Amino acid sequence: MQLIEQYIFRRVAVVTLSTLVVVTTIVLSTQLLSRVAMLTRSSDAFLIFVQIALFLIPSMVMVVIPFALLVGAMRTLNAMNADSELAVLEAAGRSPALTARPVVLLALLLTLASLLIAHVVEPWSNRNLRDAVARASADLIRSAAQAGTFQVIANGSYIQIAEQLPGGEFGKLVLVDARDPK
Repeated sequence: MQLIEQYIFRRVAVVTLSTLVVVTTIVLSTQLLSRVAMLTRSSDAFLIFVQIALFLIPSMVMVVIPFALLVGAMRTLNAMNADSELAVLEAAGRSPALTARPVVLLALLLTLASLLIAHVVEPWSNRNLRDAVARASADLIRSAAQAGTFQVIANGSYIQIAEQLPGGEFGKLVLVDARDPK
């Protein structure tokens, strides 16, 4: 790779990765806000919150990677055009295809990273995400058993457990499901 290709590759990679981090953080925060109600009822709320956040990252990255690359390439090439760097490269006899080669190389690398994430990392994180949500839900039921008051499970669903019997079983269980009026 020539020096100018390394320069273009580095600029596009830096803008792409910074865009990836910022946009993934924004999308992740919107996904976590929908789960805050469940997490605040758990005794290990912060630990479960961090686990769920980490397990959501691979799916968010898969959605954001193409847009981050697009923003990185457009921003870099636009800045090079504004600074007349592309005009100088063309005047020096460099073809536009050679200028695009670092962007295509970065796209290929991000495609391979997406392939790895989609087939290895994301299935693993989805399994662990389900387990973390299940642990948080089980912890919610334990907190309901200790409190003896009605607890919201989901919108319109409530549970009350009056006592916990030896062996971990529950006694005097009341479930209220007001989601469907029928």
